[in-house]
Amino acid sequence: MINVAIKDILLNGVNTKVNNSSLGYNVGKSGEILYKTVLAEQFDVDIDIETNLQEFITALDPKTYKKSFASNFYQDGAEIGRLITFLEKRDRLTYDYSSFLNKVDTMLIERLRHCIFTNNFEPTEGALGIGYYFLQRLQDSDIASKALQLLISTIMEKKKADGTNGYYWICTLFGGERAYLGWHGVSSFINFLLEVSHTDLRHRDIDDLLAGACAFLVNNRFSDTDYTSTFPLWKGRDLPTTNLCILYGDLSTAIALLKAGQYLGNETYSRTGLDASLKTISRQSEEETAIRDSSILYGASGTALQYKYIHHVTQMDVFTHAANYWIDIAKQDIQLANQQIELKRYFFEDNDYVKNSIGFGSLGVSLSILLWDTENKSDINNYLFI
Repeated sequence: MINVAIKDILLNGVNTKVNNSSLGYNVGKSGEILYKTVLAEQFDVDIDIETNLQEFITALDPKTYKKSFASNFYQDGAEIGRLITFLEKRDRLTYDYSSFLNKVDTMLIERLRHCIFTNNFEPTEGALGIGYYFLQRLQDSDIASKALQLLISTIMEKKKADGTNGYYWICTLFGGERAYLGWHGVSSFINFLLEVSHTDLRHRDIDDLLAGACAFLVNNRFSDTDYTSTFPLWKGRDLPTTNLCILYGDLSTAIALLKAGQYLGNETYSRTGLDASLKTISRQSEEETAIRDSSILYGASGTALQYKYIHHVTQMDVFTHAANYWIDIAKQDIQLANQQIELKRYFFEDNDYVKNSIGFGSLGVSLSILLWDTENKSDINNYLFI
């Protein structure tokens, strides 16, 4: 339960502002709308969100747009589009946004081709991020189907097959050519392909890709069981990754295996994901976890959300205890200052303009706390990077 003091912070901080030029929900202003929507649902209060939405849509103008940290014009368009779909499903909108979404469709299929050409498959600003947008548009847009067919074909073409070792994809965004196992690599491909599996698109290809990707994760575990972590950051990196955040470390990789193992009915994949998850729960210090704040992407609330999801899949109480430990830390980290929710500790100290954002700051932590006592819902989890 949310205690009175925390509830006061969450309600009185309803107008917390994201002070940068980004318009999406990950690091930008649309995160304010996502927070207000869930706040209104949880506490049964009336909060206007459509005025802000229309302001942000108007501001999404290529002539005046200014790029911000960890975001760009196309990512913002995709995220606003996804947010509109999220709000429509909740009957929160009174206006028809189909014309805007049709324009975003046209813009993003061209951006998808660019991302493919530049080998950018990131799940936020890259091809997979655009793919998530088109998955939500699949029932209403012919362009969405074409875009997803293109993306699936490209994922198949670009996979590297290492004998019986499984499938992986090369990332070139961070220097050199690397086969990442977690967020920047195979695990994100698995998560996206699992979302595609809920559609009527190419089930045989999707199942083959999922099985090959899971095999790669299983076959590239550390052979040294004394290592702190189960998986290397990338193939061939013989160093443990202690992080327990969403972007780095074992938890996001373990979740991908748990989800895919359940879908494919493969006990080996599920067991590997479970064993990797269990190995993490005793680590709590900053040195053992690299958790330095409570943000979703790098901090305690993201760790809590991951453990909560693992409990949802496994029904093992040990993961509830771990999740509660980390969400309690997150609760202690938020405070109210001048009607703005702030974090007491902040990983990106030099990037002050994202400190209130969903992905990196206080609104994401607040959203995690708001959702803590609710059931796991995929439409929310997708916005919280789980």
